[in-house]
Amino acid sequence: MQAAPKKRAIIVGAGIGGVTAGFRLRQAGWDVRILERQSIAGGRMRTVRQDGFVIDVGAGVLPSSYKAVLKLIADAGLDRLIDQLAGQIAIPRNGKIHYLDMSNLALSLMKTSLIGWGSKLKLLWISYDLWRASKTLGFDTISGAAAYDSGDVAHYAARHLNKELLDFVVEPSLRTLFLNNANETSIIEFFWFMKNLSSESSFCIKGGMDQLAAVLAESLPVEYGVQVGQVAQDGDQALVSYTDAEGKPQSAAADIAIIAADGKVVADLARTMLSQRQLGYLANMRYSSSVNLHFGLKRDPGVEALIVQVPALVDKHLAALVMDHRKGPGRAPAGKGLVSAFFDDAWGQRMLHAADDEIFADAIPRIEKIIPGFSGMIEVKHAERWKHAATITVPGQCAAIGQFEADEKPGSRILLASDLYAPSSVNTCVVQGERAAAAALALA
Repeated sequence: MQAAPKKRAIIVGAGIGGVTAGFRLRQAGWDVRILERQSIAGGRMRTVRQDGFVIDVGAGVLPSSYKAVLKLIADAGLDRLIDQLAGQIAIPRNGKIHYLDMSNLALSLMKTSLIGWGSKLKLLWISYDLWRASKTLGFDTISGAAAYDSGDVAHYAARHLNKELLDFVVEPSLRTLFLNNANETSIIEFFWFMKNLSSESSFCIKGGMDQLAAVLAESLPVEYGVQVGQVAQDGDQALVSYTDAEGKPQSAAADIAIIAADGKVVADLARTMLSQRQLGYLANMRYSSSVNLHFGLKRDPGVEALIVQVPALVDKHLAALVMDHRKGPGRAPAGKGLVSAFFDDAWGQRMLHAADDEIFADAIPRIEKIIPGFSGMIEVKHAERWKHAATITVPGQCAAIGQFEADEKPGSRILLASDLYAPSSVNTCVVQGERAAAAALALA
């Protein structure tokens, strides 16, 4: 008896979500093609190498709560790529840097002089509300959290916390991870961070964050330099039209097509497959824009923490500094430092199309508020621009995600692996890739 033909999938996007979907479907015996617009895999897990510095220009630190990422690494036999990191963070206030130990954040917050005892007691309110909402705060979807999506973080803090907690604990976390401020962000985004990203330890990928996607992509048929135009369904097949690396228009059919991309790309590629309500949701989705800067330094700048979270009261636009040289051997030449600077969405939008000289002239004095004499240490500079850096979860978005899901067509041959369902993170991308792969297998 002749064996049944293998099922076929076309995956749009070779970021970590796309290669995860491809890896899982290949494990299940499917034929897989991945179409990628860029010349390399990895998407927002990208690394630049310059003059001996290994610079992660997208995702840089992964908390140990990223269980899907860790399982993917283990299943692919790539445990050798993990570099364990200390989880210490720092927050400046009144000219002093306060250190918090993420291995025991609750105790560290109780012991720190960053905030007073009145604020420490009010943290119990966050713990209670987080406990109530925690089951709804997944990496797969936050639609179940609609009942707790009661307004923005600033209003929540005014009702239940105080200004000190907002200024020096809550908002610095949002600015560091999502580059947005408390008055425009749903309280769900802070709860989601507290459940999923506040971890006792963290890790990174040896040799650069791009190595995970790159190694996975090596085992998969990825076609680079491909510009996909449209993804549609014809009967029980998915159709993908695209322009290949030589500029020639092409089309291909498969049993399943997976779009592994952010919500704005989904809207462009799958417009004919989406309801008006879904298109409306995607049109209203907000992403922070980021112009993040990376500096190779002549020496270690002397900051003991891995991450410095910068309150808006210290600098309106500088959100965080990452001491990348502390991430493991080989990140910087011996005796030198490597620092990444991240700025809020407003600054990112203003600087997105500015010249590098203008960007650095504005940014370096801001960094010197945290690291005096920083300008004299600089040896290498790199500016990276991201139009869609991370989702901004606005009040009411959880219910809108539920409506998007309600409009999804059962049995559709077009599947999505996107951060439109949950806040942006590497683990979100991996979970979305696995979710799309599982849906494909269920249809087979």
